[in-house]
Amino acid sequence: MKFNCKSKLFLSFRFLLLAFGIILIGLNINLLFSKLVINNQEKIYLYDSVRTAEAGELLNITLHQSYVSPGLIQFSNLSESDSFTLPCPTEPTFNSSRTKIQIENIFAPNKTLVIEDEEIQAAKHELYVVARLASFQVKENCYLDNVSVLISEDSTGDQDFFFDVYNATFSGGYIKYNVSIVPSTRVIYNVDHATMSWENITNWHIYLDTEKTYNNTFFIKLSCQSNMQGYWHYGSNGEYDSIIWRLFGSFPELTSNDLGLIVDLYPENSTPKPSDLNLKINGTNVSDISYENKGFWISNEEYINPSGQLEFELSADWWDLSCDITKAQINYTKTDLKANTNSEILEPDLVLWNASINEKIDSFDSRIDSYNYLKFWVPTNWTDIKVFNGSIEKSAFISTSTLYGYREVVVFQAGNGDNWYLIARVDSRIPGNGATAIPFGNYYLLFTIIIMISLIYFTKRKSIKKKIG
Repeated sequence: MKFNCKSKLFLSFRFLLLAFGIILIGLNINLLFSKLVINNQEKIYLYDSVRTAEAGELLNITLHQSYVSPGLIQFSNLSESDSFTLPCPTEPTFNSSRTKIQIENIFAPNKTLVIEDEEIQAAKHELYVVARLASFQVKENCYLDNVSVLISEDSTGDQDFFFDVYNATFSGGYIKYNVSIVPSTRVIYNVDHATMSWENITNWHIYLDTEKTYNNTFFIKLSCQSNMQGYWHYGSNGEYDSIIWRLFGSFPELTSNDLGLIVDLYPENSTPKPSDLNLKINGTNVSDISYENKGFWISNEEYINPSGQLEFELSADWWDLSCDITKAQINYTKTDLKANTNSEILEPDLVLWNASINEKIDSFDSRIDSYNYLKFWVPTNWTDIKVFNGSIEKSAFISTSTLYGYREVVVFQAGNGDNWYLIARVDSRIPGNGATAIPFGNYYLLFTIIIMISLIYFTKRKSIKKKIG
């Protein structure tokens, strides 16, 4: 059988239509009949369009509250640690998700450290034979500026007393003096009193580097002229604050008393950065802000307390520190809520969806109202979204960004309520002329039917031609 060019072109077109029709039918098979569950009843609809949500699907819900402190929280005389409290929701699953605390106006004053000031006339150590050393402990690098000692002498002439400063080491199971850290000793000349009295060394300005000693400990060494009698008096104010050594001794002395000693310590900087004094909240560092005497603390740890109060501990390595918490913000998040979904087909390719939170919301705390919101995560093809708390419609922000096929619908300044829900539409219709829209599924089916009819027509025509021929 011979075919002319026109017949070959017609035959190729028929095969092309046949192949295209088969592909369309294969792609559209799920659109011809689709099941949808509404109110627990299974119904079958013709020409239903593809949906990104299934009836009965649980949508994620997020509740959020932010507490922002209304004013200053001030601290003074902070020597080791102090605590402060901030409000939190009492709901166990409404926990903190982020905490930020800003601290300013950090001030570190000079410190007078009294090792022993109890005055006991008869209790004294002789310095004529061998020198004595008394320890003191600092919290951070600082300057030793003034030293006061309780001494006396009973020689026939005036007595000179010599001062030195040693760092510390650990030896033989004891904290012990190590080596001198001053370029030259200081001297109090011509002491002439048989009764004990306080004598002072001032403006010494010796740098105490805690990295170059053991356990932040230093020693004051005191001695006198070898041919005269000098004494360092000791006592007990009820606390044992110092380690006392005889020079070249094998073990400490006076384990229940302290030598009369007072030292004045100056911080490296009286308006320090947080890192200068190891300022911490709950045992973790407060971060510096540039080189200023302020900083901030951030924690992503989950905090919760059914009492409705979170306690935080502020600590620093200095005495009598003062500072202000100028802002404290805690974000609280609850993520264990879900919304039940159901739908109603208004017409082919037009579906009305409803998402109702499956329990009463009563977790929002009235003390924490700086920044509250309720968030639905809905499929991206939901449109005409409206949110209600009972019968009251709430303004909602609808995000344009998506995540895994969902986007955020956020109601700000949300509150407690018995019936939070959301309604939306999924409209897959293709707009036509006038007010009526033609369902997209119908277009798809109509195109497929036209192709099938064309194939039948061309097949019949060929058969008729053969018979005629």
